[in-house]
Amino acid sequence: MHPYISLSSIEPKSEVVGRECLRVLLDEIEGRPRQQRITWVPCGPVIRRESTDRRFADFPFVSRAVKRFEQDMAEIGSARQLADTLGISHNTLNTMFREATGSSTWAYFRKRRLDHAKHLLETTNLGLADICAETGINTVSQLSRDIKSTFGQTPREIRGG
Repeated sequence: MHPYISLSSIEPKSEVVGRECLRVLLDEIEGRPRQQRITWVPCGPVIRRESTDRRFADFPFVSRAVKRFEQDMAEIGSARQLADTLGISHNTLNTMFREATGSSTWAYFRKRRLDHAKHLLETTNLGLADICAETGINTVSQLSRDIKSTFGQTPREIRGG
């Protein structure tokens, strides 16, 4: 279970939300007093997520691949496996990824796994084996080695201890 909810995983009942928005807009346009007071709440900090990055607008397979990976990174073992689930060849996916991101599919997903692992180290008390299971990184030693080489700190240093 993820310690946070990603925006792409929220599935509001869009029909209910849409009707309420329409009701509010019509009341405002027609100058009718509202029964409920509308409270405007400022947005909190926005976390930029690669899966919603507009760079992928011209690359629908890349967008789908990133979304699929973000939803289940622990289960996706390889770019080839991901390409198979999308119904395209590994080479085609990799070519599209290079065009959209400037890096290979493998490098992009490796970086996303490590970013997520770092986030978990900073925000949770999960053990390294649990972080490996959550991110799809094969072993604790690989996680430690990759964290150190990517971020210049050991997992323990990232945790602050």
